[in-house]
Amino acid sequence: MKMDKELLELLTGLELNRNEALTYAALLQIDSVSIRKIAAVTGVNRGTTYEALKHLVTVGLASVKSRGEREYYTAESPEKIYDLIRDKRRDLLDASSVAKTLIPRLLSKHVQ
Repeated sequence: MKMDKELLELLTGLELNRNEALTYAALLQIDSVSIRKIAAVTGVNRGTTYEALKHLVTVGLASVKSRGEREYYTAESPEKIYDLIRDKRRDLLDASSVAKTLIPRLLSKHVQ
């Protein structure tokens, strides 16, 4: 299965690891599936796929439904990527605010 290189780069730039990015890209291309099917499509082992899916559910890029004893995963809308971008932007703004007060203090203590 050919994975969209731009999508993978975007997702890894948003702090998803390569396996999570591959898993989300695969979910976008196939309907509600089991871990085994996703692992087969991506070529990533099932344990790693499970961890990737768990993280994708946590960040809102995937959902899981139980049918009997099995769990099936579905990709959430690609528009959810905007939520990740918004969250990262907010985190960077918070870090910038902390840096504005911290860096002057560090500079005043720094011996030159």
